[in-house]
Amino acid sequence: MRSIGLSVFLCAALAPGARAGEAQADIATLIQQLKSDDFDRRAAAAKALQEMGDAIAPDLKKAQAAAAAEDTETRERIDELLKRVADGTLAWDFEAGYLFGTPVVSENRVFIANKDNFFFCLDTDSGKVVWKTNIDGLQYHFPALSDGKVFTIRTRKDGRKDGTMFCLDASDGRTLWTHFFDSQNFGGPVIVDKHMYLSSEDTVYCMDPETGKMEWEFHGGFMMLSSPTVSDGKVLVGNLDKKLYCIDAKSGEKLWEFQTGDMVTGGAAAANGQAFVASQDGNVYCLDLKDGTKTWEFQTGSRVYAAPAVVNGRVYTGGDNGFFFCLDANGGRAIWKFETGGTIYASPSMSDGKVFVGSINNKLTLFCLNAVDAKPAWKFETKEAGYAWPVLSGRKLFVGYHSKFYCLRTGLKGPAAWTMVGGNPARTGSNDTP
Repeated sequence: MRSIGLSVFLCAALAPGARAGEAQADIATLIQQLKSDDFDRRAAAAKALQEMGDAIAPDLKKAQAAAAAEDTETRERIDELLKRVADGTLAWDFEAGYLFGTPVVSENRVFIANKDNFFFCLDTDSGKVVWKTNIDGLQYHFPALSDGKVFTIRTRKDGRKDGTMFCLDASDGRTLWTHFFDSQNFGGPVIVDKHMYLSSEDTVYCMDPETGKMEWEFHGGFMMLSSPTVSDGKVLVGNLDKKLYCIDAKSGEKLWEFQTGDMVTGGAAAANGQAFVASQDGNVYCLDLKDGTKTWEFQTGSRVYAAPAVVNGRVYTGGDNGFFFCLDANGGRAIWKFETGGTIYASPSMSDGKVFVGSINNKLTLFCLNAVDAKPAWKFETKEAGYAWPVLSGRKLFVGYHSKFYCLRTGLKGPAAWTMVGGNPARTGSNDTP
């Protein structure tokens, strides 16, 4: 009798057409098989359901409720399965070689560069290699993705500096063109409105991403290592001479500069006519994007290495004392702070009222916090430390450190694509708004 009751419920809850694009009958059948007396059959069903990810959690919860009253064993099996597809759980991981920097994501492909010569394209659902290309050298920096092309920079080859940018076909990894820079120090490339911007040594470059042709160069002081931020026709880039430069995106002419108290290593964010930059002097500065006039500053109490994120009138930032702050974008007032217990090296990611931030203290800990009050939703820990740049796309969060690359479930709708470090929607406001 209990079997008939659960079956009737599942057929009603999971009827074809209830969720577009998914095989509802197959899902219903798999959930039915969780109550099988055949261990292999129900184990195979659980594995298949788990691979579908957190998107089926609502259906599992409905089946869980139905089973609670009539089938204790089935309920317990669904309970266990729900734990495996819960927010913050591991969807898959990949042994990628030593990683540094962000991945880029579009549709069902994620692209990562490593220091062991290879550039990978992985399937976002399974983590399986779609293709890989031997770059024949170290890649320390951030890739970018645009119009079916993916860009990566080789910084060293055979023990010597070698600043070669590769433009690869995103579908198969073929090299389309290369461009040589006499450097091994770069900020990651950013592509906006058919123009590519990147920094290297004391220069900001604007290039045509279709051909690699140079369009203009801006020379502005010692070591610009931050990735540019492009907003409202302006390019923002920080340098180790303690300045933030604002450059006209079309001409390469300097519009203004702002002097901070220490190095600017992480670049800037821009939103609603304001620029936000953090410095290793511990301050977060809010500037008028038009002329660089300072509106306010906030002292965090520690060095800040990464660019802030700005969403819905709030600024999110943290540094090496482990405190992560939420500030009022209009006045610089601290709304809340959260202690992570380690050093924050990377910008956070934002989606659907949640903020994701990584902290390093002998291990990597990723936190998912409520953006309103900093209440933790979940955390994910690794066994080793490493520079972690969390990237959101779809319902997944991607992060790499040392030799491991992780894909975590979020249960949230993230940006449709994440195509460059400066293309963080919470940093520029120029892509999908999270």
